[in-house]
Amino acid sequence: SGWVLWGMRQAAERNRLLSKLKEAFQAANLKCNGRHPSLIEDLKVDNHVRRLRLHCHGVTKSDFENAIERLESVLNMTVIRILQDEGDKSKIEIIYTMKDMQKTVVLENPDAFADGEIPVGLTYEGPIHVNMRDVGHILVAGQTGGGKSNFLKVVTTVLTRNNREARVIFLDFKGGMETADIRNHAQNLGDNIECFDGTKKCIEELGRIGMALEERFKTLSALGASNFDDYLKKKVGRANTRKITDREADERRTFVIVDEIAQLYAKDPEVEKEKQDKAKAAVNRIARQGRAAGVHLIVATQKPDAQSFDQTVKTNLPAVLCFPMPNQASSVSAIGTKRAFEINPNIQGRAVWKFGPKLEEVQTYLFG
Repeated sequence: SGWVLWGMRQAAERNRLLSKLKEAFQAANLKCNGRHPSLIEDLKVDNHVRRLRLHCHGVTKSDFENAIERLESVLNMTVIRILQDEGDKSKIEIIYTMKDMQKTVVLENPDAFADGEIPVGLTYEGPIHVNMRDVGHILVAGQTGGGKSNFLKVVTTVLTRNNREARVIFLDFKGGMETADIRNHAQNLGDNIECFDGTKKCIEELGRIGMALEERFKTLSALGASNFDDYLKKKVGRANTRKITDREADERRTFVIVDEIAQLYAKDPEVEKEKQDKAKAAVNRIARQGRAAGVHLIVATQKPDAQSFDQTVKTNLPAVLCFPMPNQASSVSAIGTKRAFEINPNIQGRAVWKFGPKLEEVQTYLFG
């Protein structure tokens, strides 16, 4: 009887949807040769977003796009994106939500995030803030102009201003365009941030970070510490009994922020292969073991696919912030689904946040 009742409810819901769609298509004059589009399915994408699939019956994608305002009004929804497979023009997908999200979000208090905490953005359910000590590392992906660089600037500002005892390193492989903004802004951030621009300088710095990481593991091992936080506790107790060496005294939590890390894996005649290999090895080890040693990565790239990014490193970046992707394959490469292809690319700063199995659409904060 339970299955029968469930089936009856489903049939009633479908009939209500069919009736509402018919009303909307008539109001928007969406028909061809006297036929309106017909329903294939209405599927849940997440708690707030759904995917409506329709048979077009001759109604074009342009017709749907021109009728968005009428559809939104009659169906009381917000259309996020209208999609159509290039290989099948007989069907259309409407990605929509029944709840609006802000299109512009300003971070009003960047000084409110202490001890490794960073703001990701605002979702349908409220703000997302995470701690780098918990997530370890973050991959930031998405096509040009989506909001990657803006997010990196926000994160760099927050980490520098609220973690005075930590070291913040900003590496701009693109040659200084983004670093110039950070350098100008860094004058007001503090003396715990270092900026490097250009492939050669960034690779050299990654090599130094790799050597420092090796030394850090030796220091942790010598003190019998299982991780960086354990080391800090034992270091305080040890300080009461003997003098701390210069190497131990200089140990700080480190945040490494990299813009366009794909350049690390590209051929560059100005970079020595040995140094490039050391830099690659450093990134790989930080991704695998850096969290335990208090070294955290936030790396950005347009396409985190096998051709432009080390997949071993990618596997060890548990948190992903993905801005709009130009096609389904790029989205799948970044987050395992086509969700980043479905978000509206015209909304600056809109992205998909993934940590664990859950994906959430998020409006990232503006860099002010």
